[in-house]
Amino acid sequence: MFEDPEFEQSRHDAGLQSQVLCLQQTPMGSFVIVYAEGESLQRAVETFAGSDRDVDRRWFDGIERFTGMRISGYDSLPRIEPVIDAEAFAHSHT
Repeated sequence: MFEDPEFEQSRHDAGLQSQVLCLQQTPMGSFVIVYAEGESLQRAVETFAGSDRDVDRRWFDGIERFTGMRISGYDSLPRIEPVIDAEAFAHSHT
């Protein structure tokens, strides 16, 4: 999707192999859905939030403009808890 070597290096350094953000329209309002594959989503978000890379600052500024939610600049971030692990679910029902 992005052909920016700095962006790709940022994601690689945070341990992500894939990342997709989608806008989901629902009767309750709009939600940003994040799909990411990697070693640890928690570690990745903490890495980005503490980053001084220009590409990461631009990314978080864009998310803030789009959602109104500020992600960077916190001493600690809330724990990220997956709701459903689709692979584990599929394997448990075979």
